[in-house]
Amino acid sequence: MQMRIRKQHIPWLMATARALLGPVLVIGEKCGWKGFTLAALIVTALLSDIFDGILAPRWNCDTAAVRLFDSMPDTFFYAFVVAALWIGRPAEGVLRAKAKKSLRMREVYRSGGYLLVRIRGWDDSASASSRIF
Repeated sequence: MQMRIRKQHIPWLMATARALLGPVLVIGEKCGWKGFTLAALIVTALLSDIFDGILAPRWNCDTAAVRLFDSMPDTFFYAFVVAALWIGRPAEGVLRAKAKKSLRMREVYRSGGYLLVRIRGWDDSASASSRIF
């Protein structure tokens, strides 16, 4: 039985590949891969995210399911990026705390928790993610 890949499957495959790159990134950090290789994995995931966002509407396969599934591997991958930073640079505790806060804020906003952010008084400035580095 032969499976044929159609245009409609490509955004799903790109998102799945992005999710699989996360654990590869952490394993690479633990194995001592060079920073350039790890950066190439991150850039590959970023380009995959950009291109599946461009190609899905162009090929008329941009459904609610694709958009929902696309956001899950993004969160999963970037959580692994934070974990790789945590493993590779343990002395930089401030970076870890800011990265965790940034991921928390991203999830709160994504899940529609804007009101919760206001009630709890968390820092909801647009530049919170830019202060990670």
